[in-house]
Amino acid sequence: MKKALMILCVFSFIIRTDAQSLNEKVNQLMIADGTMVNIENLIIETIDYQKEMNPTVLDNFWSSLNNDLQKEAIPSFVELVAPIYRESFSEKQIDELIKFYTSKIGKELVTKQPELITDLNLPIMQWSQNLNAQIIDKIENRENEVPSANEIEKFEQEFKNEYGLQIMNLTELTIDKEHNPGTLLIDFGESNGNEDIIKEIVVKNNTDSLLSFKKPFFQLEEDVIFDWGEVPLKPKEERALKFILNSKEAEGSRYSFMSLRVNQGRGFSLGVKYSVPHKELEYTISQDSLSFERFNSHFSQEYEFVITNIGAKRFRISDVELDQSIAFIYFDRDMIEPSENSKVKILFTKELISEVKEMELNLKINLSKSDGSGISKFASKTIKVKIK
Repeated sequence: MKKALMILCVFSFIIRTDAQSLNEKVNQLMIADGTMVNIENLIIETIDYQKEMNPTVLDNFWSSLNNDLQKEAIPSFVELVAPIYRESFSEKQIDELIKFYTSKIGKELVTKQPELITDLNLPIMQWSQNLNAQIIDKIENRENEVPSANEIEKFEQEFKNEYGLQIMNLTELTIDKEHNPGTLLIDFGESNGNEDIIKEIVVKNNTDSLLSFKKPFFQLEEDVIFDWGEVPLKPKEERALKFILNSKEAEGSRYSFMSLRVNQGRGFSLGVKYSVPHKELEYTISQDSLSFERFNSHFSQEYEFVITNIGAKRFRISDVELDQSIAFIYFDRDMIEPSENSKVKILFTKELISEVKEMELNLKINLSKSDGSGISKFASKTIKVKIK
């Protein structure tokens, strides 16, 4: 039993000695590679800074503090970083590093390193600024980048492998370099918005199965119409998948990201891009002012405004506001199609206006191109009406 305990104690001592020896080597390496000098300088710089911030403290205190920190802070730093060295390098590698840093060239590197870092600051700063300018230029001009032949070939092959479809007119199309790089882009370009534009993806079914195409899940806008055929695509059959820019609905500069679904939910991503001038709302209103008539009877008095859509863009009445709450307001929020009209009814009652003196009221009728199903990207048009 005593013999076993003796062996265990000796073994434990050997482990502690090896660990201690490795720690000493790490400490020796940090001295050789200049780490310890940098830490000592950092302590001095920190004390000098605090010395400036506390001018009333005597020099004896700072001298004593420096001595204390050299004894206390440096060992704690070594204890903190030594495990990192031990995990990053084997003992043999540590020995090699010590050998290098204690050599003539190693000592010269340590000596010149602070001066080298200082000399490199300016060129690195200049290089960084130039790099930032290059990145900004790339971002601002990314839409003008043309896909390389290798990118097109890679896209075509990956597309065929993934979906079993060969794009027959890829040279007429483009790959998105601006919004979602690497996806197919249907770019209608700039249009005056007066006529529909058709773009096609001609595909060939390279599988042995029927392939069907379905519209995107979340196609809320009616600015793009899809004509992809009603029947599945037979093996080896070709078809033009048509994307039609709807001139009546498309306006503004827009990019849409969608998924063209193939068979059971599988789909490929593509972007749709166009730039069309905004369409102005064109309308007439039956009157832009009315004379308010007081009445003595107990019956209500109703006034009516008729708004007629004389343009090509449909819109709706989104809101009606009156300066004072002295009337009931009725209006329809449905979309007003071209050549159709809608009415705003103002119902004044004797009870509501009994205390009102002579005044001029402002009635605001807000028109919107949005159908109200989500956040509108269009600004409202306001009709102002005077009620005297």
